Amino acid sequence: MPFAIRPLTPFLGAEILDFDPREAFDAAKRAELVAALQEHRVLLFRAKPLNEEQQLRLTQVAGVLTYRGYGNYTDPNKKSSLVSNAHQEGLFGDGELSFHSDLSFTPHILKARSLHALILPSYEDAGGETLFSDVQAAYDELDPELKAKV
Repeated sequence: MPFAIRPLTPFLGAEILDFDPREAFDAAKRAELVAALQEHRVLLFRAKPLNEEQQLRLTQVAGVLTYRGYGNYTDPNKKSSLVSNAHQEGLFGDGELSFHSDLSFTPHILKARSLHALILPSYEDAGGETLFSDVQAAYDELDPELKAKV
């Protein structure tokens, strides 16, 4: 049975309904997820606490998993990093991250990024916003001459 998709905006993002990413899924469901990701660019699975194995399985829908796994950035045996300003072991201290593009400098171009919120501020509290931009949409809007240079 196909899952429902609720677009978050007319341009970017969709919430996936009637699907539990914690459960194993077959090739047909994987193909549905890939199509949804290609169309909406950002997929939201609300109120589904995932363990690392479940998150990795879901992330691999987009393709080969790339992770840093070296230096002081993360435990080399883990394929995820704790990005937090609420946990002592979290990356980046107690500040707020500015807009950035993760791993845009690597030879293997990322198809997707997986974020799993462990702590969310209440709706009334300030902070905790995560913003996304669509590089494909930005490219599509470029002047043809500039596109040729890019």
